[in-house]
Amino acid sequence: MGSLGLAVPAIALGLYAALGSPHLPSKPFSEAQREAVELQGQTIEAAITGLKERLAKQPRDTEGWLLLGRSYIFLQRFTDAVTALKQAAAIEGGKPEINAMLAEALVFEAQGQVTPDARALFESVREKDPKNTAALYYLGMADAQSGKPKEALATWEELAAITPGDAPWRDDLVNVMKQAAGELGVEPKVLPPLPSAPPVTAEAAESAPGPSAEDMEAAADMSPEDRQAMIRGMVERLAGKLKENPDDLAGWQRLANAYRVLGEEAKAKEAEAEIARLEAKGASGAAASSAGAPAPGPTEEEMKAAAELPAEEQTAMIRTMVEGLAKRLESSPDDLEGWKRLGLSYRVLGEMDKARHAFERAAALAPKDAAVLADYARALLDAAPAGAPIPPASVENYRQVLTLDPNNMDALWFVGYAEATAATPDKDAARGHWQKLLGLLKPGSDSYISVENALKALDQPS
Repeated sequence: MGSLGLAVPAIALGLYAALGSPHLPSKPFSEAQREAVELQGQTIEAAITGLKERLAKQPRDTEGWLLLGRSYIFLQRFTDAVTALKQAAAIEGGKPEINAMLAEALVFEAQGQVTPDARALFESVREKDPKNTAALYYLGMADAQSGKPKEALATWEELAAITPGDAPWRDDLVNVMKQAAGELGVEPKVLPPLPSAPPVTAEAAESAPGPSAEDMEAAADMSPEDRQAMIRGMVERLAGKLKENPDDLAGWQRLANAYRVLGEEAKAKEAEAEIARLEAKGASGAAASSAGAPAPGPTEEEMKAAAELPAEEQTAMIRTMVEGLAKRLESSPDDLEGWKRLGLSYRVLGEMDKARHAFERAAALAPKDAAVLADYARALLDAAPAGAPIPPASVENYRQVLTLDPNNMDALWFVGYAEATAATPDKDAARGHWQKLLGLLKPGSDSYISVENALKALDQPS
């Protein structure tokens, strides 16, 4: 299970500051780092120096040692972090949350390997706190690294059952679970819920109900609440138009996408049922002269039936529908929308290699479509082994996205990340991409703070 052993360094060496850590749900690392950086307006190095001087006079200041440890982790000085966190652990006498932090630092120090000392600490944490997310994650990783995928998957399923959809470690957990399950030839019994849709933006809504230039200009001057209300109004107008013209396939596709962005899953499924009805109608019409077989793709009745099934049966039914779409695309290889739907379907099912192939076909059909290229770039990233560097092909596709859509936020982040973590880092290029991304984000939002922290990290000595 060697590839799973690479999952932790991805967090430690690049994403830890931006995404947070499983054992700090109430205080993500980005917040801790902001505290360190903002200590009296100092740089983090100056703050560390002052903190060390304070701890020399107040050696039993637990919070001080914890802050020092977190600061060292941000600077990737993992051995120093371990030393600081050992001080905190000694003062507190085995508090599980502190032992979890120390154990995680030991993993970082060992370049992602869960060492015997780290495992022992995580086991002690789990005894006192059976639902400690860090302990469950890394104990599963320890089993995976020891060639025990069955035990690893069982532990990760415990974690999946208590992981919210918006947890920063969700995607990493899903990836390692899929890898372990793949080695065993089974499906995970439990996966974390899908993340809820983010607040819809004017940019996202543009691809759904199609606001006019005047709409967009007006939206730019609105408060977030008024802008959200305006976007909902656009979606409602599109829904009203579709009642008058129910055979507008493109309209239903835009409406389904808009409802997904708004987080209204039930309405999105209703729109998708209309899409399936129209596609089936079109396919049956085209094939009427040569065959009387039912058209591929789910009918409205099938969609409603699937929604009422238990999770396992629902997945099986969805797989059957997806296989039908894949088979249809063999005889209709130029169906761009079909390949896009197939890629999204495989992504939902966790079959990242198949999703990558589907989005590759879509990208070949639409090489100048920024959204399609961004989907392909993300699929290449999702299909890579957990913790591996960003695939060069993914970076190149994101670069192409930026030539077509200079404000694509995913592309700005990942191209910047690739520049910052290259063998010969180009910090100026990374800074340029991330500063532009920062200007597109809402000040004070979690994403804004994460990008801010990444920019600050660029200024730290290597």
